Amino acid sequence: MSRELTDLPHWDMTTVFPSLESPEFVGAFEAVLAGIDEISQLFDRHEVRRREVGTVDANFVAAYEEITTRLNSFQEQIRVLSAYIASFNATDARNDLARSRESEFTTRFVRFSKLSTRYVAWVGTTDREALLAASEVAKRHAYNVQQAHYQAQHQMSEVEEGLAADLSPTGITGWAKLYGNLTALLTVTVPMHGEERVLPMSSARALASDPDRAVRKAAYEAEIAVWEANAVPLAAALNGVKGYQQVVRKRRGYADDVEPTLFANGIDRA
Repeated sequence: MSRELTDLPHWDMTTVFPSLESPEFVGAFEAVLAGIDEISQLFDRHEVRRREVGTVDANFVAAYEEITTRLNSFQEQIRVLSAYIASFNATDARNDLARSRESEFTTRFVRFSKLSTRYVAWVGTTDREALLAASEVAKRHAYNVQQAHYQAQHQMSEVEEGLAADLSPTGITGWAKLYGNLTALLTVTVPMHGEERVLPMSSARALASDPDRAVRKAAYEAEIAVWEANAVPLAAALNGVKGYQQVVRKRRGYADDVEPTLFANGIDRA
């Protein structure tokens, strides 16, 4: 006899939007898409992309402050939508609507990823010390200005960066989703206390700390068996993620895969 854990807790997200199909959510989603159009026009008007000459004057400072302030506001809108959608996928990997919304979100926001790359190139090829001295907004974003300077040195051409962004949903992001969805749906049948319990993988892993040695052993053996049974798709997903990263990072001129990871975590390799 086996017993399956089915009564799981869920967050109440109606304080943000009534549902993923509600007019409020759809309206917020469409507003963000319209915001991307506005930011694209703003970028084109101020020629936001890699600069050949990084001088800073009053016009550049005004453009930088306007654009940075607008991006901060827009990214807050994105965070709300992203976190709202993720809350459903984090608690229920079988929620087809949430997975569909997440895929749509990822695909539609490739355009914003390209704009973000242009912004990094624009700021990163500007005289950073002059910018920090001339702009109060830049001073409040000093860490981001320093990051942009480093990242701009490791960007491919704008066309190549655009292609990498276009391929991301079906490349690294697609493989990562496969891994996440597959592992989230895995269950482990663990014999314990005279019965077989069907548990999510996370619950089976937690049994590694169970005070009963027999339970720990049974959970470990059952877990390993499930991982081995799914080894082929999991290996494919991991290879897809790391393969994409290795190719793109090499193109961007990083010494190895460790360098951008250390940078992202604020660690100076030297």
